[in-house]
Amino acid sequence: MALTILGKGDVGRLLNFKKGDFEAYELYIGLFDDGIIQKINELPKHIKFISIHNPTQVKIQEELEPFNLLNEGIVGEESLKVLQKTINLAQEIGVRKIVVHGARYDMDRLPREKAFELLRKRIEFLDTGEVDLCFETDVGWHNTFYPKMALLTAPGDFHELKKVLNEVRITADIEHLCITYCFNQFIEQTRRIDFLKNYLGRPTLFEKEIYQFIKENFEEIMAGFYHFL
Repeated sequence: MALTILGKGDVGRLLNFKKGDFEAYELYIGLFDDGIIQKINELPKHIKFISIHNPTQVKIQEELEPFNLLNEGIVGEESLKVLQKTINLAQEIGVRKIVVHGARYDMDRLPREKAFELLRKRIEFLDTGEVDLCFETDVGWHNTFYPKMALLTAPGDFHELKKVLNEVRITADIEHLCITYCFNQFIEQTRRIDFLKNYLGRPTLFEKEIYQFIKENFEEIMAGFYHFL
């Protein structure tokens, strides 16, 4: 199997790459700017795009919020709008793939099956044309576990997504998968109820103890992750 290694960055960072550094690039967008097409046109000719990463933030009344297609309020609506803008941008510059990253639901308000259904409705609302949406593996961590949970972190999650969408393309982020695996091993050790009791709202303590757990069990965890992959 042959792998093509791409460069990645926003329009500012891409200026640092010289001709021949990479065969092609992924455009990273933090906050969608309607003037981005002009900035792209000003990039050196050797910067060729093969994919675009959806914006990671949306602006709501001058405040920045994380992009989230599963937010049931205005953040979700704005996330859908900027994703459509990103699709339009891809069509304009001849890019066929968009990495979609940002689907987290409130477990106290939205059952998991309803979260998949909401994602289906929003994806089907989009006019994608010939652009493929590739769903990225999210990361399991203390802030994506409860009450706001990342929807797509494990293989089973993508099987569920396949049930509601006709076709599913995946961007497998190996770093995210590794972090999630380590997190799940830590959860198994502490048990879910103890995790919520000990670490919910205490990120500093959580990170201190999970890093120690990984350090003490590194070889065993990495061997397990290898087989998991």
